[in-house]
Amino acid sequence: MSGSIQESIDRKRQEAIKTGVALMKLLTPSEADFLREQRRQAVNASARRSYARNRVKEVADQIRKQKTPEGKR
Repeated sequence: MSGSIQESIDRKRQEAIKTGVALMKLLTPSEADFLREQRRQAVNASARRSYARNRVKEVADQIRKQKTPEGKR
């Protein structure tokens, strides 16, 4: 199901590029909902990766501070 929706969106995206019409105007409500959900999931995944990267940096900084003489004082 989602494969056929994705293919339909891809076709309409190409049509939107050719005609200069906004993609959302060409989509059916179910396609628009599907595309919004895909974007939402991508943004959430990006935010999780960013949080994880920052958390790893924080932990690495804490460990580094513990190992240095300044951190032991």
